[in-house]
Amino acid sequence: MTATKTPAPQSFTRAHLRTLLMVLVLGLAVHVLLPQVGELRHSVRAIRHASWGWLVLGLAATVATFLSAAVAANRLAPGSVGGLTGVGVAEGPAVTGVLGFRLLTYWLPIPPGYLALRHLRHRQLL
Repeated sequence: MTATKTPAPQSFTRAHLRTLLMVLVLGLAVHVLLPQVGELRHSVRAIRHASWGWLVLGLAATVATFLSAAVAANRLAPGSVGGLTGVGVAEGPAVTGVLGFRLLTYWLPIPPGYLALRHLRHRQLL
């Protein structure tokens, strides 16, 4: 009698990890994008009936977001106090800069967004 060798369990190879990553990214994309595609009709209707002032305000908020993202690429991202102090910025101004960045990019767009939401709901567009 010859003993048969039991095959060893396969470990994840690079191909398996890549496949797993692709499935994960596809699942997240469907989870995030599918609801937005479903609401596209309502978005177009809301834009058609919105006043120009609100559209300009939304465009200005979008431009401010993109500009703040450009600033973030230059080492002023939240949590990068170590990066700022590493290039010679004192800790106090570094913290102030990071908190100011968070104020501009996170907290400041919330009130105009809330006002736009109230306006659209008042006009029964949402």
